[in-house]
Amino acid sequence: MHALLNQHRFAEAIALSERMIVAFQAAGNEEGLAETWFFRGVAEARVGHLQAAIASLRDAYAINAKLGRRGYAARALAAEGRIGLANASPEVRDKGAYLIQQAVCMKLGCGDRGGIGRDFMMLSEYALGMKQMSRALGHGRRGLRLSFMQGNPTEIVSALASLLEVYLACRLYGRAERTTKEALAWAERSRSKEFVAVAVSMRARVDEALKGRGSDPRKFICPCPTNEARTSNGEKRLEFKDCCGPADRDPVEVDWGFCLAPQHGPYRADPDATAYGLTLGEYVDRQASKDKPEGFLVARIHDGWLETFGLSCMANYHLRGARAACAAAGGPMDVGFPIAAVLHATCSLEAFMNGLAHVAPSLKTAFKDSRLAVASWADRTEPEIVTKWMTAGSLFCREGWLEPELLKSMRKLVRLRNRLVHFEPRWETLDEPPDDVPLLGAERRTGALWWPHGELNGDTGPWAASTAEGLMAAFRAGLREESRALRGSKDLLMKI
Repeated sequence: MHALLNQHRFAEAIALSERMIVAFQAAGNEEGLAETWFFRGVAEARVGHLQAAIASLRDAYAINAKLGRRGYAARALAAEGRIGLANASPEVRDKGAYLIQQAVCMKLGCGDRGGIGRDFMMLSEYALGMKQMSRALGHGRRGLRLSFMQGNPTEIVSALASLLEVYLACRLYGRAERTTKEALAWAERSRSKEFVAVAVSMRARVDEALKGRGSDPRKFICPCPTNEARTSNGEKRLEFKDCCGPADRDPVEVDWGFCLAPQHGPYRADPDATAYGLTLGEYVDRQASKDKPEGFLVARIHDGWLETFGLSCMANYHLRGARAACAAAGGPMDVGFPIAAVLHATCSLEAFMNGLAHVAPSLKTAFKDSRLAVASWADRTEPEIVTKWMTAGSLFCREGWLEPELLKSMRKLVRLRNRLVHFEPRWETLDEPPDDVPLLGAERRTGALWWPHGELNGDTGPWAASTAEGLMAAFRAGLREESRALRGSKDLLMKI
């Protein structure tokens, strides 16, 4: 089927795909089915059957995403995006650009370089049409760099020709001249008459532009929408060099070291508007997990560059601290270690809930409402951390998720932490004041006499850490299925 596409025999490819789809469905070969749907979509697009092409590409995307074949899923997404960019509707073109951006993120994340340079160049052309000069430069220069990394002469010359249009539009004539020389060198290296003709045509475009350069002595005012808006705001419009020009000097190196999450559901145009693209289930599952992951990483394309944002699993860091304090305890007199374990364990409970509220912003409102429901701190019957856990549980978990004994342990842990952190010096009555030893005598035993020795011992640290881990496990087990599926923003999730 791929050979038919290379020979531009698209109708034959579509006819062949119908038989292949039936055969792969009968054999249960999902990989072959996904590949056939993809090539069928490409063929349908070439003959102008655009709606059918989109349907075929979405089938290819869905199967590949289910199988975890992220690179192949990204290619299907990019192909649908290219169809959108050719549409007359601005809304459809915007959607197409967004799909290609998502596909680029996915390809970067799994190290699949297939067509990624071409994807960037199409984004560059789209941005140029919108007069978004910064994005046109950013995407174009990144696309050219990726084309060089792949080493495909066809894509390199195509990328150089596309970037030339951006340089001419930005009146960067020196860059344009260097671009044509580079294109001619690659064309001669490939010994392709077609490539040489393209390079010669590029050179003619630059010569024509240079001829007319002297007839317009005015400085070039950047035509981007942001600069145009300055006029309506009563501001002076900026020259290109002070507006979008700096994008031509930004770095273009690509980091292929990202690892996207292996599970990524089918594309949805309007996912739930919560942060970081996480589902609640994905966030909760990684807290107190065996491998103690560092956190989450999100990649997003912005003005031609790959931006990354991190969300730390602070609950896991604090649990590590609690367990480390337990392991370091040298005996019942080493009261500092149980104190450290209590503080870290309680901090992990707070961090867990704060992170959950970041993933599900509606929880922030619920926390605020729970505070406002209490007239004053003096009227509060529960510590705030306990209130947060119970509030979140009522929103996202099944009834009865929190066992009474575990709730009792949480209350005790939090109150113990509060007493340690908000220590109030006062005289205490000693449990067993000795009669025959001076008050400050060298033989005086203090282990079980005053705070906090009387309440902390070698078992306190393990109890504190186990309480925090038990609460996270209970929350994870009690999470309702519809709560697990609550998803974050359109950004793609990556794991560190």
